Amino acid sequence: MTDRLLDYLFGFLLIVLFVVIADSSERIWMVAALGLGTVGVLYTFLNNSLTIDGAGAALVTGVAAMGLWAWTGAGLLLFFFFSSYALAQWLTGSDRKKKTETDQPGMPESDKAEKAPAVATERRTGMQVWANAFWFVFFVFVFFLINEQWAAVAAVAALAAATSDTWSSVAGERLAPQAKMITTFRTVPAGTDGAVSYPGTLAGFAGALAVTVLFLVLSFNLDIRALWVILLSGFSGCIADSYLGAIFQAHNMPGRWFDDSGKGAFSRVIRKCIPDNNGVNFLSSGFAAFLALMLY
Repeated sequence: MTDRLLDYLFGFLLIVLFVVIADSSERIWMVAALGLGTVGVLYTFLNNSLTIDGAGAALVTGVAAMGLWAWTGAGLLLFFFFSSYALAQWLTGSDRKKKTETDQPGMPESDKAEKAPAVATERRTGMQVWANAFWFVFFVFVFFLINEQWAAVAAVAALAAATSDTWSSVAGERLAPQAKMITTFRTVPAGTDGAVSYPGTLAGFAGALAVTVLFLVLSFNLDIRALWVILLSGFSGCIADSYLGAIFQAHNMPGRWFDDSGKGAFSRVIRKCIPDNNGVNFLSSGFAAFLALMLY
C-alpha cells in the first residue's frame, strides 16, 4: 500500500510540474521519459523482473529521473537497476551450481541448510524499488525546482549507496565462504544480514565508485569535492546498511523484546515500527544523502 501511495504522490507532482512549471523542452523530456519508461517497464515485467506494483514504481521513478534530469538522471537510474539485475543473474547461476553440490547423497540436512544459498530470482516489488530509489527521486525533484548543486550531490549519493549495498550483498554471497558480523565480528555464513566480508566490502566500494564516475561522465561535473563527497557518502551508506541490518534483522530485535505470540496492540505496533530489509535500505540511502549534504 505504501508503494502505491508513493506512486500516486510523485505521479501527481510530476503532472503538476508538467502543467505549471516545466518549459517546452522540459515537457518534451517528460513525454519522452514516459514513452521510453513504459516500454522498458513492460519489458522488465514480461521478463519476470518486476511485480505489477514494482512496474508502477519503476515507471514513476524512471519518468522522474529522465523527465526532470534528462540523460544524467536516466543513466544513473538505469545503471543501478541493470547492474543489480546482472549481478542477481550472476548470483543465480552460482546458486544452481552450489545447489547441485548441496544435494549430494548422504549429506546431512543440517549441512544442506547451512550451505544452500538464497536464490535471488524473485520479482522486485514496489516497496523494493522505492526503498532504493526514494531519496534519489526526492532530491531530483528538489534539484529540478531550485537548481542547486547540493541537491544533485545528495541525489547521486543516495543512489551510490543503493548501488554499493547491492553490489556488496551479491559479491559477498557469491565470493565469500564466510563473513563477520559488523557489530560483534563473530563468524557467520555469507549472506547473513549485517555481515561483512572482504569481497563484499570491495564490491561495495566499487559500486559507489562506479556511480561517482558515471555521474562525472554524464554531467561533465568536474567539481572534485562533489565527487569525493558522493563516493564517501555512498560507501558509508553501504556500511550503515550492514550495521542497521545487524541491529534490526540479524539479531532479531522483535524476538528479543516480545514473545512469538505478539499479543497486544502495543506489541503489534512496535513490531511494525521495526524496519525490515526495505526499511533498512530506505534508511541507509537516506543516511548517505544527508551525509552528503553535511559534507558538501
